[in-house]
Amino acid sequence: MYRRFAALVVLACALAAPLSVQADGLLPPQPYRYLHPPPALAGANSPPESGSASLKALSGRASAGYLFTKDTQAGLIVPAGGLVTAPSATSIRIQIQPVETPPNLPRHYAPEGNAYHITTVGEPGNSAVRVARPVNLTLRWPHPPLAIYEYVGGKWQQVCYSDNATFTTSTMACPTSSLGIFTAVTNPALTGIAPAPAASSRFAWLNRFIPVIIVLVVAILVAVVALITMRPGKKSAKGN
Repeated sequence: MYRRFAALVVLACALAAPLSVQADGLLPPQPYRYLHPPPALAGANSPPESGSASLKALSGRASAGYLFTKDTQAGLIVPAGGLVTAPSATSIRIQIQPVETPPNLPRHYAPEGNAYHITTVGEPGNSAVRVARPVNLTLRWPHPPLAIYEYVGGKWQQVCYSDNATFTTSTMACPTSSLGIFTAVTNPALTGIAPAPAASSRFAWLNRFIPVIIVLVVAILVAVVALITMRPGKKSAKGN
């Protein structure tokens, strides 16, 4: 049930991410927000955003929930009881913010997008929080990454590789049993991918309305399906 819930949340956030529209149709989500953009993208870059939220806690155990940064570039999905703090705490506060990427990534790897620091604290009392059940980390990327790494205790460790992660058209997600600084990584020697210039269009003003349109279309489809399902069938004709 949790894996299905996590997958639905990741998919919903990916669909709700702003889209770019050109005359020939829909394009992938709007340009990635870099903390330190490549020189070619510096002029059009917007700073990445952070996010914070509180999950209710009962006897120190968090209720199920999720949090994404305001630009949906990083998120955390928490199952019920996934985070545990002091029994006296009534909530657990989660914060996600873009940070400088710590040095000394494993050889051949380079960051693919920003690093994000995820912190938690039990409230009231600022009590420590531990991960009791794996939580699901989601990172949006500018180009498809090979893995997600976490910087904790002064060193990097692999969280997941591409063959055991969940992908959408713009995100990579995998479970983690600890929280720290995360970044997606790639091997430039293998991919040879250079950042693409940000697309511009005379239809760019429609970007802000795309999430609303998607929600409305989904709501209409659900209503139609419900109407068809609930409508009584035709009564069979009686024999002569």
